[in-house]
Amino acid sequence: MKKTASKSSGIRQTGLGDPLDRLIDFRQVNSLTGSKCKTSHNARTLAERGQIKAVRFNERTIRYSEQSVTDLVAGRAPVVATNQLEGRL
Repeated sequence: MKKTASKSSGIRQTGLGDPLDRLIDFRQVNSLTGSKCKTSHNARTLAERGQIKAVRFNERTIRYSEQSVTDLVAGRAPVVATNQLEGRL
């Protein structure tokens, strides 16, 4: 059963969409996407491309929106044109 936020609950919407959207680390992103990579490179690359949403707490701590990762896996993520990536290669 999905919880819904009421006005009296004190939950603020953070701009990530659903106010109850969980923030997950790169290990969980890799698990959900099926990546066998043990580093954060895959998750950071997906965030740089705009395919998943990243939240930066400080220079070393980054968390990712669980809903954006599930959207990516389900095929609902934004498509990145190859000409947008040419400058990064």
